[in-house]
Amino acid sequence: MVEDEGRYSHLDFSETELGSMLYQDRKMLKYRGFILSEQTDQQKINEQLRELVERRELDEQEMQDIMFTLKDAKERNWSVRIEVFEKVNYKPKNIYDFTIYDNKGFLKAYEYLVPVFFNYLRQEVQFENPDERIRTFKFSDIMGAELM
Repeated sequence: MVEDEGRYSHLDFSETELGSMLYQDRKMLKYRGFILSEQTDQQKINEQLRELVERRELDEQEMQDIMFTLKDAKERNWSVRIEVFEKVNYKPKNIYDFTIYDNKGFLKAYEYLVPVFFNYLRQEVQFENPDERIRTFKFSDIMGAELM
């Protein structure tokens, strides 16, 4: 039993004579895949952050124009094309200084929507899709509207 003591140890292969044959430590190579996957995820997030736009404040005239366009479309049952600001929440995605992204998001265009109801109390507008589904947007998120 004493003769086998230096040849094999089940606790740490690197200290024995057979250790180099049974297990060879790859040092930092074993972490390369993990580091690359984290880096790839962070690059995707950074790419998305670069595409964000600042929320622009509409003046009184622009808001009235949007409201008149939407009311006209509702009265005539016409479809409209609207641009909506959609805020993006990046807080859970491990961004260190997420406060600089508080007022940023994407501008998304929706077409062939028919305004069906104005909720003045909640400042919302309901639209009907061509497939007869109802979509609700806050009036403050609508950045532009035009008749189609």
